[in-house]
Amino acid sequence: MRATPAADLKLDLLGSGDICGDSPMDRVRRALGRLQPGQVLHVIAYTHEQVFTITRWAPRHGHRVLAVEAADLQTHIYLEKGAPSSS
Repeated sequence: MRATPAADLKLDLLGSGDICGDSPMDRVRRALGRLQPGQVLHVIAYTHEQVFTITRWAPRHGHRVLAVEAADLQTHIYLEKGAPSSS
């Protein structure tokens, strides 16, 4: 069994997507923006849609999915922030 990556920042998406609140992806983007390249964001997701969207979006934007761990009603996603793009 692989060790859980050490996280520099934790983001719990409980309540994300409320009508007046930020979307889960807005919160993930903002959290990654607070990190330096190579640092790790631990995201706690609660829906299959959140897990699917985050794990597909991250590599397309230069970030690395280190681990995805399902636990009860939550899924823990560990993202390593990539280097800023030159475009």
